Formats: sequence, C-alpha cells, structure tokens
Amino acid sequence: MTDWQTWRPIYISLGLALSLNLSGFLPLLPVAAERFEPPNLGRPGRRVGGGTRGGCAFGNPARLTALLPDSNLGLTTQPYPTFYWFVPQNSAQLVEFSLYRAETTAAERQLVYRSTFVPDRAAGIASLKLPESVGLPPLALEQDYQWSVALVCNAEARQQDLRVDGWIQRIDPTADLAAQLAREPVAAHAALYAANGLWFDAIAQLISLRQGYPQSATVQARWAELLTSVGLAEMAEQPIFAEPGQSQETEN
Repeated sequence: MTDWQTWRPIYISLGLALSLNLSGFLPLLPVAAERFEPPNLGRPGRRVGGGTRGGCAFGNPARLTALLPDSNLGLTTQPYPTFYWFVPQNSAQLVEFSLYRAETTAAERQLVYRSTFVPDRAAGIASLKLPESVGLPPLALEQDYQWSVALVCNAEARQQDLRVDGWIQRIDPTADLAAQLAREPVAAHAALYAANGLWFDAIAQLISLRQGYPQSATVQARWAELLTSVGLAEMAEQPIFAEPGQSQETEN
C-alpha cells in the first residue's frame, strides 16, 4: 500500500470537516451547549409588551419583547453590559431606554441612564450597550438595577407607549468559572456563561459569534438553543440590528 493510500481516509475526513463549516473550530463545540440554567432568583416585571390594538406595532410576532429569562432577572459580570430586545414592525416615533438603580421601594428608584433614538421600522433584535464614555459609573456589584424599553407611539400621549421592563445584577464570576474561561477558547464561553446563569454574558457572546460567522449553521443552532431554553424560540430567526446612534441623559 502506498503512503497516499494509507493517509487517504484521514485526508478525506479532514477535507469533509472543513467543507462542512469554514469557521474553524466552531463545529467541534456541542450544538446544544447553550441551554440556560437560571439561578434561583427572580424579580417582578414584564418581558413581553401588552396588546397592540391602536398602537404602533404590528406584524408577527407583534409584541415588544425584552430578551430575558422568564424570571425577568439577568445576571452579568460586565460593568457596562449590553441590553437586547425584540422590536416588531412599527411606526413608533422613538425608542426610549431607561436604567434605574433600585432602592428600598419603587418610588425611591434612581434614574442612572436614559437614551432615546429612532427605531428600525422592520422587525428585529435591537440593542444598547451601557456607555462608559459619557462618565457613567460601572454597575455596582450585587446591586439590583431595573431597565425598561418603550416604543413611543405618540410623544404627546405617553400613555400609549408600548413598554417592557426587567432587571439586571452584576456579580463577580466564581473562581471555578474564571478558571474555565481562562482555559477554554472564546467560542466556548457562551456555553460556560449559560451553564452558570449569566444571561447577559451568554447572549452577548452568542450575538458576537452570529455577527462574526453569519453563515454558520452551528452558531445558529447554538443561538436557537439558548433562546428556546428561556421560552423565546420565535426570536431565533430574527435579524440582529446594529446598535443605533443615541441621545443620552445620565444621572449619577
């Protein structure tokens, strides 16, 4: 048997693996790795907006939706995390994002940051990264913050707003998780975050992979697995918008 005949099956296997997905090591990661394991925590809130009759949203799905677990609370290790929500087809005048530091009662909550911008008219997943450049302090550790997104249908009649809200809390990663993150490739981090209940970190990592490898069936399957695990399967096929330009208001 010649050398070529000896190594031919190996060459064929390697060629097949590369032809299935040109994004390198991504296919080697488990497809169903991103099932979210929620911590035993929750907060009151509304991750899905109310009815749209007479409003400014339509299509299917037609409801404004915060991308959050159904506990309405997401954990993060990031001092300046990115928030995500689904915006339906709409004719809204503005989108308003607000972040509040929670105090003893809802009436005492403190506005930390507010941003308004014109929404995309098509349906898709929108986002806002909490900016460091405007002098905003990082999220305090183990402090509850409430965030909300409103589609402003009529700036003169804010009672017509379509609104969702949820909670975020920043924590330090455990020593074990920090060690795993240092050891594993970046493409595996989303699964580690999801398994440890760090919602905002997991979704940010997967969206980064989706934007970097838009044709990867493996990445799409992992994205769908994460959303399905928190009851948001219908969002898996939605396009992801670039973050818009914003006007900001901050209170420290």
